[in-house]
Amino acid sequence: MLWNRFARALGATVLVVLVVSAYTPVWNNIAIGFAGPGMIGSSDAIVVLAGSLSPEATLTDEAMRRVLHGIELHKDGLAPLLVLSGSHPEEAHRRATLALSMGIPPDAILIERTAHTTREESVRIGELLTPHAVKQILLVTQSLHMPRAKLVFERAGFSVIPAASDDYPTSLTTPTGRVWLMSRILQETLALVYYKASGYV
Repeated sequence: MLWNRFARALGATVLVVLVVSAYTPVWNNIAIGFAGPGMIGSSDAIVVLAGSLSPEATLTDEAMRRVLHGIELHKDGLAPLLVLSGSHPEEAHRRATLALSMGIPPDAILIERTAHTTREESVRIGELLTPHAVKQILLVTQSLHMPRAKLVFERAGFSVIPAASDDYPTSLTTPTGRVWLMSRILQETLALVYYKASGYV
């Protein structure tokens, strides 16, 4: 009997959470804080973090969104260097090819092909930028990924200006979009807890 009551109470709680999450802006408001300040200024380099490849070996929407935002920032003259990371060598190659086709000079592009985690990106991109005496970076990644990525790159010695590649916090207002926001925020919160426990940030 006690177990049945607990199960019913848990089910009702989950249902309420899902309804509130899907039909109110609670997760949109939480997500706004993840993107960081909206002020973007000049920096020493633009660092575009990896997205992923589709099963067909093309850039996913997220990977494309990030690299296009980085290219736009470079074309706006906000930094002399554009660093393109890829979780797979093909991702990095495709991003570099796109940047070249959009008029970015070859000597302005630096490529990181081997990192598979945000922490690995911070370490290897740090090594890549050391000869260029880069101190401050514009960091391009998904808004919901930004808090963890910013802390990791600050730990690597950079001054970081967030440059979120999306407007998910304000654009995702459908029930499906809001539930997705909730899942990503919870995922990133758990990842941040893990990074802190591991001493990565």
